[in-house]
Amino acid sequence: QDDLVDQLRAVPPSQRALVTCEGAFSYLARDTGLTEKYIWPVNAEQQATPQQIASTIDFVAENTVPAVFCESTVSDAPMQRVVEATGARYGGTLYVDSLSAADGPVPTYLELIRHDADTIAARVPSRESCSSVIAPGKRAVTAVESTGIRAGCPEASCTARTTLSPSTTTQIDSS
Repeated sequence: QDDLVDQLRAVPPSQRALVTCEGAFSYLARDTGLTEKYIWPVNAEQQATPQQIASTIDFVAENTVPAVFCESTVSDAPMQRVVEATGARYGGTLYVDSLSAADGPVPTYLELIRHDADTIAARVPSRESCSSVIAPGKRAVTAVESTGIRAGCPEASCTARTTLSPSTTTQIDSS
């Protein structure tokens, strides 16, 4: 367990945000020093009101969150709206309380925890490989944006939106 916690604690402090569809990862956020943001609370009667989606979009944009996630037990459609509105990357599916078949990605509870920790840590860029600043309200647009990949970034987790320096920018888009 300690190695899993250490893996998530290694995420640079400025990138320690865990944005999910459902607020099911409070324990993980607390134990690893991640700031938690979710669209709706656990076991909510209603999922994804326009206000909840707008609040999540604001959080992701204001904090330049590189990747967002959704749980396997709910639709990822609301989070895809956040992705479209912010340019953040969809980091993948996290498992909360349901295991997969024996030959699936999370056949045991321990594999579930490992999968989620690996998925989160792999989608957040390291400070060394992705560390430039773009002025607030601006978005860098370059040739790498079509692939979403920047050299030196783990698991293609760095997008042009959050990583490019002015010398590699071909145009600035205020949209």
